[in-house]
Amino acid sequence: MKNVFEKEIVGENILTESLKIRKKYVFDVEVNEKYDTLTLAVMFFCFAFAGWIIEVFWMFLKQGVIVNRGTLIGPWLPIYGFSCIFILKLFTSDKCKRITRNPLTTFLAIMILCSVAEYITSLLLEAVYGLRWWDYSNELFNINGRVCLENSVLFGLGGCLCLYIIGPALNKVIQKIPKKTKVMMLSFLICIFVMDNMFCVVHPHTGVGITENKIFINALKLL
Repeated sequence: MKNVFEKEIVGENILTESLKIRKKYVFDVEVNEKYDTLTLAVMFFCFAFAGWIIEVFWMFLKQGVIVNRGTLIGPWLPIYGFSCIFILKLFTSDKCKRITRNPLTTFLAIMILCSVAEYITSLLLEAVYGLRWWDYSNELFNINGRVCLENSVLFGLGGCLCLYIIGPALNKVIQKIPKKTKVMMLSFLICIFVMDNMFCVVHPHTGVGITENKIFINALKLL
């Protein structure tokens, strides 16, 4: 009887230790950052500008030229700003805490959401302007040239970086800026942004390397 009791205790100890080891090696992340409206507005322009830098740099790496990328004239890409703000608001909510505890699940969720957003944005831009600002027809695993696997993976990685690292760090920096300064800065940026949008509705931002991607690539091959 004693041996049976001792075996049960040993079995429980082994189970407890295995659970501790499993818990130790499970990558568990807690996202508790909170963002106020004013901070998110500033972040929108930060991410929109960062997206523009990334696009310009990526074009330079792939084709060796500097091109003002995007649908607008100013140095910003709204899709990056809106996507990052949406990610921060959605994945810091209480309903998404179970998802954000696991970075892999978060990566997959962001990858899918951003791909859907990119596809819808492509459809809307083409419906409004009759133009396409990007075309992934030559990329592997693309859907109607509007989204592709490579970009979707990069969106997933970038979204996780934004949620876990850049967002919280940027939040701390922006919180230190006086409220009056943030309001003045945002007022100026919003005015310029609205004027840029109004101008581009009448005169869409087009050209070589912007909407004429295929022509641009073929021209480079002839050089």
